[in-house]
Amino acid sequence: MGSIAMDKSGDIAVGYSVSSSSIHPSIFYTGRVPSDPSGMMESEANIYNGTGSQTRGLDRWGDYSSISIDPVDDCTFWYTNEYIPTNGSFNWNTRIGSFKFTSCGITTPDFSLSGSPSSQTITQGKSTTYTVTVTPLNGYSNTVNLSVSAGCPTGSTCTFSPTSVMVPPAANSSLTVQTTSTTPGGTYTLTIQGTDGTLTNTTTVTLVVIAPDFSISSNPTATSVLPGGTAKYTETLKSLKGFSGNVTLGSTGCPPSSTCSFIPNPVNVPSGGSATSTFRVATTKTTPKGHYSITVKGTHGSLKHSVTVMLSVL
Repeated sequence: MGSIAMDKSGDIAVGYSVSSSSIHPSIFYTGRVPSDPSGMMESEANIYNGTGSQTRGLDRWGDYSSISIDPVDDCTFWYTNEYIPTNGSFNWNTRIGSFKFTSCGITTPDFSLSGSPSSQTITQGKSTTYTVTVTPLNGYSNTVNLSVSAGCPTGSTCTFSPTSVMVPPAANSSLTVQTTSTTPGGTYTLTIQGTDGTLTNTTTVTLVVIAPDFSISSNPTATSVLPGGTAKYTETLKSLKGFSGNVTLGSTGCPPSSTCSFIPNPVNVPSGGSATSTFRVATTKTTPKGHYSITVKGTHGSLKHSVTVMLSVL
């Protein structure tokens, strides 16, 4: 005859009939709170002990068993079930009982964190700022200390101003992320942590670091000369993701008895633009005939790119 319901705190109660050869039909209930072990109920409790039992072989019972939550407080359980005051048939009575869990509706003072904007994109070496808001909950009032517990990129600093805020009311702090030229490009999830003693809450924001880079290409990619002739290629260095700076050029695979050179070298590449250098392969009469693969390399600090050109000496 069980009937079950749940309050606003996630507490569950079930009402039912209890009877045996030595117990008249009685009204009991039990329940559990979210912290109880899974699949377990707490000790049962009594609403009413019956004083009689049903006779004359009837096989119906519990037609009027129902449990409901009070719509006003969403904590009080109202349970209705049958009992018999004296032995007999068709002489049921109805008992209505109410109860609630002591923890229902009790809230613990707390705070929440949020970060705005949720994502920022910057170029390697630049900085950006997020606004972190601390909001009191359930009457919370105290100082919250702020930090980035995880995700601050290598070669960067993550600092708050101020490093702690007093609430209420809701308070803001600025999180500044300063990257350097060594900060690797990529997407980072910053975990922002607020602490007050043993009370800890977190939120996350995203940081996208774009590492400036360059590309190198050659025109033509293949040509031919007679021994003693000079081959010319135009090497184009293109800025990517805001790159700017000098790119030093070099080559490997220059044919024997030949000279490989670049004019100019290094090449100054402007941000968002491109620049060129003429790659010259000057052969001599003694340069062996054949097909040569020459690798042209461009270097700027840790950035290195290359392109392969072909030269046929006929």
